[in-house]
Parts: sequence; structure tokens; C-alpha cells
Amino acid sequence: MKGVIASGEAGLASLVAATHSRMTTEDFDRLVDDWITTARHPTSGQPFTEMVYQPRMETIDEEVTAKALDFMERMFLIAPAAAYVGQWLQSFREFPPRQMPGSFSLERVMEAVSAPARN
Repeated sequence: MKGVIASGEAGLASLVAATHSRMTTEDFDRLVDDWITTARHPTSGQPFTEMVYQPRMETIDEEVTAKALDFMERMFLIAPAAAYVGQWLQSFREFPPRQMPGSFSLERVMEAVSAPARN
């Protein structure tokens, strides 16, 4: 196997050509079926067909499900609420800002502090 890996893609292609040339599809299917029934994992010794990944399956609590369904039943309220909040935010444009954006800077503060006091 190390030799095939060292030879790269060309070595793998020649290996496949040598092992699969003049093989019918029925012969290939038989070869695969034999391998599946006899092959075992090199470390665990288990058949590959028994080594299936199963993600962690957690039970869903009925209370969580009920809360989710309750939320889904009231989801139609979100669009009108968003429109109401949008109108409220637009009302902020009616009021001028108290100071111009960017008018507050450290340099201006230092100038005001270091300037002589006016009587």
C-alpha cells in the first residue's frame, strides 16, 4: 500500500487497471459482496457493516416541544410588531441630534481645557 501511495495517482490508476481489467460486472459484484461479508476493521476486528456512525439521539422533552409549538402559534404577531417598531424608529428622524456627529473629539476637549478661562 505504501508503494501505491508513493506512486501517486498514476500508480493508483495502474493498480485499478491491473485488478479490474477483463472483469465483468457480475465478477465485480461478486468480489464486492465477498469483501463486504468477510472484511473486518484492522483495529477492532468488527465487520465494517456493523461499524455505522450513529449521532447522539436525545429525547425531546414534552415541555420544550409544547413551548415551541406555543411560540409557533403566535408567530403571526411578529410581522405587525416589527412594523410598529419600524414606525417608532422612524420617529427619531423628526428630532434633530443634540450635537453634530463627530463634533466631540479628544483634541477639542484638550483645547477647551488648556484655553485660558473667560471672565
